[in-house]
Amino acid sequence: MTPSSGQQFKPKPHRGGWLCLGIGGILLASAALLADIARRQPVSAAQFWRLFGVGLALLLAAIFLYRAVALFRLQYRLTRNGLTIRWGATTVRVPIGDIRTVTAAPALPVCTFLGITLPRWWLCRRDGLWLFATGAAGESLVVKTDATEIYLSPENSAAFIAAWEKRVPLGETRRWQPAVERRGLWAFPLWFDRTARYFGMAIILLTLILVGAVFSRYPALPPAIHLPAGAAAQTAAIASREQLLWIPYGGAIIAAINLALGAIWYRKDPLATYLLWFVAIVVEIGLWVGFRMVVQ
Repeated sequence: MTPSSGQQFKPKPHRGGWLCLGIGGILLASAALLADIARRQPVSAAQFWRLFGVGLALLLAAIFLYRAVALFRLQYRLTRNGLTIRWGATTVRVPIGDIRTVTAAPALPVCTFLGITLPRWWLCRRDGLWLFATGAAGESLVVKTDATEIYLSPENSAAFIAAWEKRVPLGETRRWQPAVERRGLWAFPLWFDRTARYFGMAIILLTLILVGAVFSRYPALPPAIHLPAGAAAQTAAIASREQLLWIPYGGAIIAAINLALGAIWYRKDPLATYLLWFVAIVVEIGLWVGFRMVVQ
């Protein structure tokens, strides 16, 4: 392999991918077990928390399984144009002209989440710092640019440094710009729209409140519900309490449909997505208020 060609480097062997794969599998099994239990239980507050647990376990399983795949496929590549780091559905490109030094890492930064220190292999990124190192400090390198410090753990650190030193004097074949490229679903611009994220989170939260409120009150409701009508609150009709379950079910269906349609329309007209999701928020609030009026 000549210095002018690209050279690929594998990361230091680590157990992080297998740990994430195992945790993801356990979470999937837990979600299936909870779903089977919930399927045979009556409507109640406990049933709501079981269903919430199923959804949470599935979400966490997806996170861990994605991270497992990303760790298994992590790789570094040096070319005359720069450094490429492939991490899951993300590719980081660092122009070779931006790299100031490549040296042994005296220490590795610590990744934290909600004050909890994460394992070394739980790679993270924040302003001015990119942690793509799977090894310990003595086994890792730090690539410094004017804007960032990038920590890596190639299997052969000396070969990585030598490959960089050989390519610097050769010059670039094409000028790169610093970039973070995302592929597939992760490239969808909706993920990076803060307003859309707030609307989406509000819909999900209000739907959970609606379902939780109805499920919590349901066991204490009488078999027949008198529906008030008019200012005098005279009884207009009688409904069975099972019919009230259409309120949370309908709310969940409306939330799902609006979220899906908003995501589909986002590329054509983000404003239409905002409007659609705002209407969904109003509907969820209206359903909750309506339920409170019926059971008060």
